[in-house]
Amino acid sequence: MTAASRIGLFGLAVAFASQTLTPQATSPIFQADVTVVNVPCVVRDRRGGLVTGLDKSNFELFDGGARQDIRYFARQADIPLAVGLLLDTSGSVRDIVQREKETAGTFLRQVLRPSDSGMVVSFADSVSLWQDFTSSTDQLNAALLKVRPVLGPPPF
Repeated sequence: MTAASRIGLFGLAVAFASQTLTPQATSPIFQADVTVVNVPCVVRDRRGGLVTGLDKSNFELFDGGARQDIRYFARQADIPLAVGLLLDTSGSVRDIVQREKETAGTFLRQVLRPSDSGMVVSFADSVSLWQDFTSSTDQLNAALLKVRPVLGPPPF
């Protein structure tokens, strides 16, 4: 995945007018004055691909049918990613564990950047930590090589 095709969360901040909630007979009155609300989103095209390069003019925001001004807008694509790779190694899937490991390795190569981190965990009748969080894809891949399926009864 190239840097140009990576998209993180878009941060939209919207200014809202003060709102007073209508109290019930014996309820206390709650009053809030909200000035900024973050509205994170990810935009995909019809084929499921990530859409990049959007700016404030590409969005409209409505609250209760009333259009709201977007005062602040920020792309947050550079936030570090923390990924936990969780592999099922139980006897019922032992025939596909190798494929799970290969897919996880491909994910690491294509997605993780130097600022990101990941961990490798497997589960069956217990949980095993193969590699704690690290930004080293070499260490993560080495951990994937060590993961083994639990020996047990054959799949149904």
